[in-house]
Amino acid sequence: MKGTSKITMFDRIMMAISFAEENEPETALAILEADERKSKKNRPGATIEKRPSNRPTMRV
Repeated sequence: MKGTSKITMFDRIMMAISFAEENEPETALAILEADERKSKKNRPGATIEKRPSNRPTMRV
């Protein structure tokens, strides 16, 4: 039986919690830091430009 080998963000967090509970904080931090570096690398840049407000104004 073939399973998926992809580890999700939830799985990484749960692994880090397990290591932290067993008094291995360095390993837990290493797991979380590796995940942060990976996620920051894949994030696209902020290229969306904000549009000016074109809402009509109410005149009394």
